[in-house]
Amino acid sequence: MSGVARYDWTIRQGSYEFFDFKLRDSDGDPIVTTGLSGRGQIRTTPGATALVGTLTVTVVDHSDGHWRVECLPAALVGYNFGERDRTKGHGDLVVCWYDVELYDAADVTDVQRRVEGKASISVEVTTS
Repeated sequence: MSGVARYDWTIRQGSYEFFDFKLRDSDGDPIVTTGLSGRGQIRTTPGATALVGTLTVTVVDHSDGHWRVECLPAALVGYNFGERDRTKGHGDLVVCWYDVELYDAADVTDVQRRVEGKASISVEVTTS
């Protein structure tokens, strides 16, 4: 497997958000991902130490290279987004970054970043 797909994603904090992706080879055939697991994180900037949230990455169909990336409603509740400056043209969106990796738990050297992009977070007002 090679290549990293770019997908910019708007996430409404407190809502269930997801997208699916399928891995294909250069001929358009499915890349079988049997034995791989997935993980993903959102951070304020690439490489930042503070974790904004964790994404749930699950396989839909290994034989079809089909995966789902989910941001569950509770995924972003632990991060304080603070006050947003609406004068800088971002409205109520806080721009963060995320990536998704597929990995083989039996081989710690087999980790491949598959999707990355901006995560524009629409910060909620109502909380429980």
